[in-house]
Amino acid sequence: MYVESITLLTKEYNEYTVITPKVLDIVKRSGVQNGTVTVLTKHTTTGVTVNEALECLESDIENFLGRLIPEDYPYSHARMLMVVQQEIQQDT
Repeated sequence: MYVESITLLTKEYNEYTVITPKVLDIVKRSGVQNGTVTVLTKHTTTGVTVNEALECLESDIENFLGRLIPEDYPYSHARMLMVVQQEIQQDT
């Protein structure tokens, strides 16, 4: 088994990042000839999808998620996060 991690820092609130070249480089470095690759995220607010990197597909996904999970909905956890952000700002 070969394990390697990559770290991605996004610039946008919602962002799609193609990681295929990074994964291919890791597989090459590993020297593994046969097997499977597992990609996972360690953070709860990220997701991994497998699809073609078509701009129109990304906009379809973004539009669908915007309808399914609207940004301006009064989510309970959003109120908690606002309090934490306010506390952080007061400490700085």
